[in-house]
Amino acid sequence: MSAPAAFSVEGLRTEQAPPLSIPASFVLVAPLAMLVTGLLLAWDGPAAMSTRYHPLAFAAAHLGALGFLGAVMLGALYQMIPVVAGAPVPWPRLAHLVHVAWTLGTGALALGLVTGHAGALAFGASSLGVALVLFLGPIAVALARAPTRDDTVLGIALAVAGLGSLACFGALFACVRLGLPVPRVDLQAGLAAHAALGALVWVGGLVTAVSWQVVPMFYLADPPPRAARRAMLAAVALALLGAPAA
Repeated sequence: MSAPAAFSVEGLRTEQAPPLSIPASFVLVAPLAMLVTGLLLAWDGPAAMSTRYHPLAFAAAHLGALGFLGAVMLGALYQMIPVVAGAPVPWPRLAHLVHVAWTLGTGALALGLVTGHAGALAFGASSLGVALVLFLGPIAVALARAPTRDDTVLGIALAVAGLGSLACFGALFACVRLGLPVPRVDLQAGLAAHAALGALVWVGGLVTAVSWQVVPMFYLADPPPRAARRAMLAAVALALLGAPAA
């Protein structure tokens, strides 16, 4: 008996996948970030949980968002875009610099948030900024060159745009903490937009878009209706545009 159509891998360019060392290096950051987060919470968990504005709460949240989710998602995109979109990410060796800058930046940022040390905070924010520039540039080129333009690829592009917007808010907050001159902003609204972009567009948008490819493949399920996928893409696009405007 032939395999169901939902299990077909037709259209996937598995031969274009990057060396395993690239996504694996990012994935290996995740358990380290969770270990450090656990140590922080073991040190003074009640204080960290008392308010979301506590330095330990900020550090734990960023270790989870950057060190765990962020690192895994960056590594996954290096793997997914060539296979699903059909366009290899150019300059693959830059991924190793991205990995180093992302890891050091996440650790330094967490240290700066816990201790209030301006040097650690500045180094962390700068390293993360370098990592994002070196990541987003090649990823944008690959998406622009992609011969495949299905809903999954469009969803990935929206999620990547959300990451860029999310990073802009992060840079703004780093400047505020460092006492640098920035345009007057409502910090409460900015924090809400920062969280919404991270949860709804970057994480939610990417997980949703990739699920349209992998769930039918591995669970032998029918793909979601096209109307449902388009409605979800519209919701992610509205969140991308609406969160900063709010």
